[in-house]
Amino acid sequence: MLRFLLLLSGIFICSEATAQVPFSKELWLNESNIPVQVNDIVYGTKGYIWVGTNNGLYRFNGRSFTLITDSIQQPVTAIASISGQTYAGYKNGKIGIVSGNRVQIFPISHYTPSSTITSIHGDGNILFITTEEEGLFVVVNGAGLQFTTHEGLSDNFVYDAAITPHHIIISTDRGINRISLKNGKPVTDIYTTAQGLPDNIVRVITAIPGTKKYWLGTQESGLVLFDDEKRTVQNVKLAHQWAWGQINDILVTKADEAWVATETGYLLQVHLFQDSIDVVPFGFSEQKITKLTQDRANNLWCATNQGLIQSTALYAKKVVLPPPYQLNNVTAVRFDRSNNLWFSQDNKLYCLSLTPNAVPQLMAKTEAAISCLEFDANNHLWIGSFGTGLYSYSNKKLSRVATIASLKEGHILSIAAVGDRLWIASLNGVEETVQNPQTGTLRLLRHHNKQSGIGSDYVYQLFPDSKGRMWMATDGAGVCMYDGASYHHWDNNTGFQSKVVYTISEDANGNIWAGSLNHGVFALRNNRWQHFEKKDGLQEKNIYALKGNATGEMIVVNEDGIDEWYPSSQQFRHYNRRSGMDIDSVLKVPNCIAKDTDGRVFVPFEKGFVVLENQAQKVNINAAVHINAVSLFFKPLEERRHHFNSEENHLSFRFNGINFTNPERLQYRYKLDNNDTNWVYTIDENVSFAQLSPGNYTFMVQASLSNNFDHAATDSYSFTIAKPVWQQVWFVVFVLLAFIAAAYSYIRLRERELRKMSQLQKERMSFEYEHLKSQVNPHFLFNSLNTLVNLIEEDKQLASDYTVHLSDLYRNMLSYKDQNLIPLSEEYKILLSYMHIQQSRFGNALHLVTDIPEHLFQTTQIVPLALQLLVENAIKHNVVSVSKPLTIHITATEDEITVRNCVRPKMSKEKSAGIGIVNIQRRYALLTDRPTEFGIEDGQYVVKLPLLKTQLEKPLKKH
Repeated sequence: MLRFLLLLSGIFICSEATAQVPFSKELWLNESNIPVQVNDIVYGTKGYIWVGTNNGLYRFNGRSFTLITDSIQQPVTAIASISGQTYAGYKNGKIGIVSGNRVQIFPISHYTPSSTITSIHGDGNILFITTEEEGLFVVVNGAGLQFTTHEGLSDNFVYDAAITPHHIIISTDRGINRISLKNGKPVTDIYTTAQGLPDNIVRVITAIPGTKKYWLGTQESGLVLFDDEKRTVQNVKLAHQWAWGQINDILVTKADEAWVATETGYLLQVHLFQDSIDVVPFGFSEQKITKLTQDRANNLWCATNQGLIQSTALYAKKVVLPPPYQLNNVTAVRFDRSNNLWFSQDNKLYCLSLTPNAVPQLMAKTEAAISCLEFDANNHLWIGSFGTGLYSYSNKKLSRVATIASLKEGHILSIAAVGDRLWIASLNGVEETVQNPQTGTLRLLRHHNKQSGIGSDYVYQLFPDSKGRMWMATDGAGVCMYDGASYHHWDNNTGFQSKVVYTISEDANGNIWAGSLNHGVFALRNNRWQHFEKKDGLQEKNIYALKGNATGEMIVVNEDGIDEWYPSSQQFRHYNRRSGMDIDSVLKVPNCIAKDTDGRVFVPFEKGFVVLENQAQKVNINAAVHINAVSLFFKPLEERRHHFNSEENHLSFRFNGINFTNPERLQYRYKLDNNDTNWVYTIDENVSFAQLSPGNYTFMVQASLSNNFDHAATDSYSFTIAKPVWQQVWFVVFVLLAFIAAAYSYIRLRERELRKMSQLQKERMSFEYEHLKSQVNPHFLFNSLNTLVNLIEEDKQLASDYTVHLSDLYRNMLSYKDQNLIPLSEEYKILLSYMHIQQSRFGNALHLVTDIPEHLFQTTQIVPLALQLLVENAIKHNVVSVSKPLTIHITATEDEITVRNCVRPKMSKEKSAGIGIVNIQRRYALLTDRPTEFGIEDGQYVVKLPLLKTQLEKPLKKH
């Protein structure tokens, strides 16, 4: 079984001694966990890590390795990411370039290498290729130039190269060669042991940013500096003889810091001083380390002869403590002014120097469990206990504080030293005290509690900020701030949602942070609290400790582990057992966290302390995302297309989230513009769109480590689906022109016939219309006389009145007989006269109910006698009696008038010509296109007639 490079108990330092070593995890390149020789590793194109192995080229996204298809079938010995392209060099001298999911041979004309490629460099226009036996190749516009010993090189075995705008420096088996142009011809300056090199075999050359100096890694003599400006070799001083073997790679992270990989398996942190270096060996492994790379999240990657190792050396380490250290017994932790780490286990007080080989020293024991520690400006240690009050520790002497009665047997929760003031929080509020500079005794100045303005007597933490204000984390009153004169509180209106707060801290930008019970984390900005919970990337909402480091990151301790907030990424990095690091659990004691004098944060965990480093350079832990496959009808496209015909309308996309921080938390959302209105959230990495309509589309996908996508990376793919032929402009124009030509011919042929028929149609229409109108008079007269005969027999006075109204009615009928339309008001008068006549006959057995808006009487028109005829038909065809009265309803809207009555057919029908309703339909048909409606609805006979405006809606129809 492979051993972890930096974690195992076999670390070369004595197990009884402490050292700061990184966390790391080993990664297999295949599912069967078979070792694979890794020859080169590069963090590059699209955010992937590219791995060159004896089995070929792999692409790694943080969760899985993808073997890139190639036809070269040789070990990959060198990789380079140049101008967004990934190049691979092979053992047989071939050069490949990645295109999609394949490696294509990069064509080189003229001079081409045929021996093992050792490194590839370039700027997109020119490639510099070093080889094992054939020197240096320079490829310009696809044409290769070769430089060997014939052109002045010291040796044809070239390991590495450094490129500057004006010259090239290469490392060989015989020193380094500086190649420049003079009068258009290459000139080579050679540096070997004769010029100060301790070893002629130089395997690595790496530029130091911001300078004109280079690190040189040799086979036997370790590290050397080359000053390109002075053209000199500088042998740096080392406290001990180089003992770590052949250097295989050098990764420069700062101008004065580099990481070195060795053949014997050492990973070395090197600090550069003016004329010397300090080497810190972090571990030892049976695996040899071949190459190093660094991703944008500051992970350090080690390529080995068996696979990959991911290391946290650049941002997190651990201090492993021997027994009797136990995580469950740790109760408090703090740094003194000399950067020594003090911590307590129950009632025992320990001090740990962070120097190599140091071990914790037992310093004192208290009568009760220690609850908190605090150093004042004089480096005097104050100790709070749970049950025996306050202690003072100075000059290796421990003593109980007896001058303040309220603290003698108190339960101390927090202590804060500010100048000559010492603030002490207990279960009974907060004591503000001052120290006598001569005697060192404490004197009580004032007592702060619930009544004075804190809002609660239970204060878990006292935190003095950079502005001299005292912040209090309370149980019941949330966050309270005392500015020396008054107390300040925040409620839901300011975004603060928790009454129980365990911990408070301040970040490097002056923002106050608060950790709550079951409500996550809050950050105060412009007097409003920003809330962070699970949807924002927190592992858990129950927060035990907060501490800001010197470079702006905020460390959050919760039930599941440690979250570190990166302001540059607006995301949390997670440390827990699921991340594959050696963290099983962290301490769940409120405020058990400390910051050293350099601003690094220390958190207790089961094996000692996690050390969260300051991040001097910008770190991006956000996920990247890449659309790596587009399929048409589920068949991958060999080449990216952006134009499809109308039948090619089923597209699928495969995308990859890329993250090396917490890849297990990746989430996605996607949207197809012109198809989707909203984002679609998913954890899947495939999506399909079927039956897409013609148009322009853009597929967008984002990846995030939480539900918050405000700062998420986006990849997109735009494409067009063409319209079918019959929707193309040229086709529409052609059809339109053909139609116009056909229509013109038809019109000319029909024109003569239409003229002949026009006069005949007019005459026929006039005759038919007059005939329809004439049908009204005899029909109405027949019904009226028939009614009159019946009335004369029954009631002569009623018959007389009936005759008068009948005369008026008939007079009106004669007045409108020649008109096509009359105002609704006039038609209504005719109806009322008719109803008077009928009600004279039927009495209370006949009712008329109308609901007609007043303005319609003057603004609308109707066919003459239509309403009278409909009411007459209702009376004629239905039972009208006192026991079964007939009610006729007439309602009107802007567009139509409706007549309805219950259907109660007579046993014997009256004689009828049967032309009334048909007559109304035909008369309306000649006046408007709007229909008339007749029929039975829910047991009622309903007639709907159009109401026409004061002018005809269309001319009379032609027949």
